[in-house]
Amino acid sequence: MVFALVYVIDPHPLAPDPSPYAGEVWEFEYSKFRQARSFAERLHFANNVSTDGVYDEVLADDLASPTDRLLDGGKSNELWCSWGPAPNAAWLIASNGTVVLAQSWFNADELNATLQRL
Repeated sequence: MVFALVYVIDPHPLAPDPSPYAGEVWEFEYSKFRQARSFAERLHFANNVSTDGVYDEVLADDLASPTDRLLDGGKSNELWCSWGPAPNAAWLIASNGTVVLAQSWFNADELNATLQRL
């Protein structure tokens, strides 16, 4: 079993960047970074998120430059856009690619109960 954290668009970036959910600055005490401006920056942020050994993999959603977006039809934040733009979603995916559990807001108890049944 592999547990992965995928760092996507930041729901609560530092000011002056707006939240993608509120359209305005929406900071909290855990807001740590401004919105990434490049994939390299997003990857750096992903590798600086405190995971306390919980995840086997820390990944970052793609982030295209404005030029790349023109060339590839606007493909940026593909995972976030495709799997549901949510700030704390979770999926349990079987090795055959079947989604066993989809959560729009991560719930550890429900995830653990599902894992116990597998």
